Amino acid sequence: MKKTHIQLILAAFLLIRCEKQKDNQQDFLVINDKNNYTILRFDTLLQGGYYDEKILKIDLDNDGITDFKIYTNIWGSPGLGTHPEILLMCLNTNAFIATTEHTDTSFLYKEYDTIGYDVYIKWIFNCKKINPDATISCILKNSDANYFYQNDTLQSNFWSNDTIKLSSRSDSYPPLDDAQKGDTTIWESTQSSYDCHMVPQNSTIYLAVKTVHEKNTYLGWIKVNILNNSTIYVFETATLKIGN
Repeated sequence: MKKTHIQLILAAFLLIRCEKQKDNQQDFLVINDKNNYTILRFDTLLQGGYYDEKILKIDLDNDGITDFKIYTNIWGSPGLGTHPEILLMCLNTNAFIATTEHTDTSFLYKEYDTIGYDVYIKWIFNCKKINPDATISCILKNSDANYFYQNDTLQSNFWSNDTIKLSSRSDSYPPLDDAQKGDTTIWESTQSSYDCHMVPQNSTIYLAVKTVHEKNTYLGWIKVNILNNSTIYVFETATLKIGN
């Protein structure tokens, strides 16, 4: 496997870039304290299949403009393997998702195996040090969704006007015939796993969202349950109008 191939896979694994807004004011409300909230029920299951995307669009402030999109799909190929994903996407410059900022360390460990005349090398990238021999590959600052539970105080200083991945970032690429040395064939593959800061699965959570306009801010949540890396159940949105 070429070095540039490894670097491209690592870049796709780690570089989760978000535009962030750090507010001067503290936006907060209590989850499920529904007084004066506008509640919109969806009760919708989105289950993406292989190149069979499922989408739910959300107009948080009911102004006729779609603010967010929940997207789920499974992409890939026989050479790349299958890669499920769930995304929460901001669709205009007024829409924001609450995020957490943190520093991620990527560890690299190479695993070797021999079967007959074939040598298999697996490049394993992980946010955990899964083997004492693993070395630090790189350190980056990342953002992930800030999630809450029932009766929590929804509060966040960091907001992203971008796309946030809700499913775990775990990928596995099949072995590639990289080199031939006499009777020996060297096969190389890559496996990456990032689940250190991801939202939990099989648990009802609340994703904080808002839209910001010239005169008003609409603050609220999207209530969901992520069942697996390509399936999400969306219960409702709740919104409270706050004057600037």
